[in-house]
Amino acid sequence: MVRTAIGGSATLDTLTVSRGFNLERLNVAHNLNIRGAHLPGISLLGASITGDLMLRDCVITGWAWLENVQIGRNIFLQKTNLERVDLLGTVIAGNLLMTGISLTGPLNMKGIKVGGDLLMDGKATFQAIALPDADIGYNMRLDGSHVVGPLSMPAAHVGHLLALGRLAAFDDEVSLQYARIGGGVVLTQSRFAKGIDLDGITIGNSLSITEDASVAGPLRMTFAHIGANVDLTAGSFNSVDLTGTTIGAEIRLASKGYAAIAWGPRARLTLRNVSAKALQDLPDAWPAELDLEGFTYQQLGGYREAGGANDVTARDASTFVDWLAKQPQYSPQPYRTLSDVLRTAGYADKAKEVLYAGNVREWHGARGINWWWQAMRWAFIGFGLYPQRAGIWILVLVPLGAFIFGFDPAVRLRAMRFVDRLFYSFDALLPFVTLRIEHGAFDLQAWPKYYLYFHKVMGYV
Repeated sequence: MVRTAIGGSATLDTLTVSRGFNLERLNVAHNLNIRGAHLPGISLLGASITGDLMLRDCVITGWAWLENVQIGRNIFLQKTNLERVDLLGTVIAGNLLMTGISLTGPLNMKGIKVGGDLLMDGKATFQAIALPDADIGYNMRLDGSHVVGPLSMPAAHVGHLLALGRLAAFDDEVSLQYARIGGGVVLTQSRFAKGIDLDGITIGNSLSITEDASVAGPLRMTFAHIGANVDLTAGSFNSVDLTGTTIGAEIRLASKGYAAIAWGPRARLTLRNVSAKALQDLPDAWPAELDLEGFTYQQLGGYREAGGANDVTARDASTFVDWLAKQPQYSPQPYRTLSDVLRTAGYADKAKEVLYAGNVREWHGARGINWWWQAMRWAFIGFGLYPQRAGIWILVLVPLGAFIFGFDPAVRLRAMRFVDRLFYSFDALLPFVTLRIEHGAFDLQAWPKYYLYFHKVMGYV
């Protein structure tokens, strides 16, 4: 039926063809219906159908070649067994429904344009799916389906929602590199046997990988742009890399009413140079190893607050310190960022404790002269965070000096009462200030004068 023109509709139900079925450049003014047919293959290359194309309850044992087809309304490719399907460059004004199909070979939809929904759900089975440069006007769903081979959608566009769940299974790599999703991406209650590649993706709303979603391989989403939230609550992960990603609202790792994230024994979460408006978590929401270098956020807690004693702002400072310690290599930036956020939220004491823990960690990792310098900062002023620690030294050094100066043979010192020697010791300790001029005229003659030298130096220290 090559180049055949049909003024109305064509119905080819229960048709059986043993060799070839060629409908190339067919022109149908209304609908083309093929239901319950057994075909060795079908070619609709360059066909134009003003209404619907229906391939339902069919068995097609060869190549279904639907390249560059023009469909005025919808394609119903449902409950059909297929071997290989090519939809390269096909333009569908309405929806493409592939609900419940079984495909034993590759599905190539490079450059396809679907004005409405692309529905590949309903316990459908696919091998490899290729959607490079595809344009889906509204939703794309694979709920409940099984994809044996890779799912590849580089630079694809979905106008509203991309749902790779619920209860879907992907046995190979899922790649959405540089895809553009106008709404959200939902990967809930699905199983991913290998990795997910979302590098460079742009998502207008939120990314949800929650409710027992399992990702056995690495989840990569580097240099992506997420308009609202990244939600990983109650998921299962081994390695998550979000390097350079911009998140418009919350990064959510735990919420009230949701199970904790199940991290693998060697899991690693990389948040290097990630920016988010809010961080919502719980102490047990983090894996054993983190990379927090350059991770910035403006507040703790979010819309779905963790609740109860585990609320972010209700935690003890030690929980924050333990969290930051999960980064193997010390960096001051994560400590300063968290401290600034806590101080802005009104928790100045917790902010100070976090900074102090960071300084202690820096000190323990220092070597040589820097180690001694940090030790002095810790001992005398608490790294500048607890300058009152210097008062403890004063309370020790002043009485100690008064006691030692009493052993000097100088008549004036020996004749002093202990209280007067306390004032003399305090005056000797103070740098740049002299309380009594006559104290400077004292001339110690025995070994206490050597302690006086130390005493004055300690005043400057």
